[in-house]
Amino acid sequence: MRVIYLLVLPLALSGCDGFGVKSIRDICAQSPQMCEDLNQDAWCLAEKSKIIRNRYALAQQASDQQTYELMVNFENYRKCISPASKIEYIKDRDKETSRKQGLITAENELKRLTLETENSSHPQLLYYHWSRFNHKSALDKLLSLEQQGELENPQMQVAMASYYIKRDLNKATNALLHALSLYPADAEVDVDIFRGLSAIYLKTEDFPNAYIWAYVGREFKLDNLDLAQIETLLLKRNVKLAPLKEKAEDYVQAIEDGNFSAQL
Repeated sequence: MRVIYLLVLPLALSGCDGFGVKSIRDICAQSPQMCEDLNQDAWCLAEKSKIIRNRYALAQQASDQQTYELMVNFENYRKCISPASKIEYIKDRDKETSRKQGLITAENELKRLTLETENSSHPQLLYYHWSRFNHKSALDKLLSLEQQGELENPQMQVAMASYYIKRDLNKATNALLHALSLYPADAEVDVDIFRGLSAIYLKTEDFPNAYIWAYVGREFKLDNLDLAQIETLLLKRNVKLAPLKEKAEDYVQAIEDGNFSAQL
């Protein structure tokens, strides 16, 4: 995998990534401060690139959404660079030092951004502070926004499902189904929605629906599904699979077309 990264690096850093879109190389050349405190080798290339783009976007026009994404991207970068920073190099101490600097940057930036956003009313930042630090005030604000109908996007519906999953399975199910209804045609769908729906229906022993959503998940390339196991449970109960597959395929088409209805 490291060899692949090294081969990809010149392509990722050269030219432009698209019409009118600055390349990572251009951003780093024009604004070194956005890049020089991260590791300078090819390790964690994807995570590092997202941070650099986030920083550039924030410099152009600050937004709570970009700040939230930066925090999540720093978390992902920290997860990637932390084990890499522990690798010792006898002949290449600069690489070792660079990775340790990247880890320090991630830790410091997450602390800074956490303090800066602790009083934010942005839905995703509220969710961040509740889910990471269990801040009750952030949760209260988030629940209030939900009651006001201010969380009408797939990401926040999935976030609310993660809250309800341990408290109210019906609400968790409805949030996940509603999330699917909010996607436009040909959107990139969060495939963990299908895993969550199948798991909830399994827990409540609604095996037909558990099978349907596992089947839908498979069609969306979701891995590690127990579709065969659910099939076995259904066959033992003499449930015919063909109608369930047909319904699942209808759901797949509706989701892809952007006209899925949460009213099943």
